[in-house]
Amino acid sequence: MKANSIFTWIKNNKLTSFLTLVLLLLFLKNSLILPRPYPAVYDSAVDIGYAPSAGLGSAGVRTQKSALMESADYSAGAPAQERMVATDTSISIKVEDVSQTMTQINQLASQYQGYMVNQNIRQPEEGASGNISIRVKSDQLENFLESVRNLGIRVVSETVSGRDITDQYTNIEERMRVLATTKNRFEEILNNATEISDMLEAQRELLNLQSQIDSLEGQRRYLLESSDYSLVSVYLATDEMALPYAPAQAWSPKAIFRQAVRSLVTTGRGLAELGIWAAVYSPIWLTALAIVLVVKKKKRSQLQ
Repeated sequence: MKANSIFTWIKNNKLTSFLTLVLLLLFLKNSLILPRPYPAVYDSAVDIGYAPSAGLGSAGVRTQKSALMESADYSAGAPAQERMVATDTSISIKVEDVSQTMTQINQLASQYQGYMVNQNIRQPEEGASGNISIRVKSDQLENFLESVRNLGIRVVSETVSGRDITDQYTNIEERMRVLATTKNRFEEILNNATEISDMLEAQRELLNLQSQIDSLEGQRRYLLESSDYSLVSVYLATDEMALPYAPAQAWSPKAIFRQAVRSLVTTGRGLAELGIWAAVYSPIWLTALAIVLVVKKKKRSQLQ
């Protein structure tokens, strides 16, 4: 009976039911979505085993060399020191002042023969956060990371990955050698050509070969720079929960409590926004509601 009464009321009050549904959808959209400042990024990286503790020392961190030796696939017969490895490091740090720490990291990059690739900072009400990418000389990487660790309150996570790019670099050099040899032959043909058609054909081939050589040279320089300069991505936040990291424990009451508090704040804001929207649109829905009430009143009068 109660279900039938509800359906009957909805049928008789379609406009009111529609407005209620719209307000409910707005509430769900604005209050139940918990934003995440960073996308979760987990690469097939080599975890260097950094164990955060009360201090920021490097205790418990395996050396950079050992981590790369484990991650890179060294071919048989090729000495390890001849391999080219591109190193990518990701480190998440809780800090007191995100903007100031970024400035200090830029200064460290110059100090350790590196440069800034990109950076961005966000300052929402719940706490500032940001990230910065630095390329630093590979032989200065460990010193640079140690200096960066000391800038924060706590290192939340640190990950290092290594990619062996030796074969890729060798293949590019071989292709460039073949193209250069072919180019020399076409230059000889151009110098010895007597027919205009032969000259035009040789010039066309030379332009094509030079374009391929230039493209490969750009790739070769990029690989060489990737080997000489390691990429370091630093994530900073005043709130640890805003950092992109995989928690050591699968279930953490403290983390859940923080998420619940954030959800409560977000829900409160959603309700406040909903109230503002309702107030702004009040001339429309109040007018519609008044019309519905007047129509219903007239129908009742006619029935009586």
